[in-house]
Amino acid sequence: MYWARYLHRILIALFLAGAVTEFFLAGVGVFGAGSFDAHRGIGNLLLAISLLALASAAIARKFVVHTAVLFVLMVIQYTLVNAGEDASPWIAALHPLNGLFIVAASGSLARRAFADVSWPRSRTAPAVTPARDAS
Repeated sequence: MYWARYLHRILIALFLAGAVTEFFLAGVGVFGAGSFDAHRGIGNLLLAISLLALASAAIARKFVVHTAVLFVLMVIQYTLVNAGEDASPWIAALHPLNGLFIVAASGSLARRAFADVSWPRSRTAPAVTPARDAS
């Protein structure tokens, strides 16, 4: 199960980098330097990464709730942009706000995942006990 923790760390780090990149790509689209195609493509990739991260968290039995929150925020993000195109620009206006929540959640999750260093001890090596002061 330790491979799943390692995989989770990698996926969350990739997710966080992608989420920050999304803000840049949105700015590229808004200010006319390019289209929103890259923003859409990375967004779809982040949805898939969040699902894989949730699966790896479930296998590792670590950070499942935090990763589930991130996945739900991604589903909401996907729903907001699609609902905004069909219904109201006011609903679509929540898309960047939810994006901030996604960056905050993924940053918090990355900090927690990389702070967790609970790797197993070797079964062949004896446990190390601290030396006692003889004085």
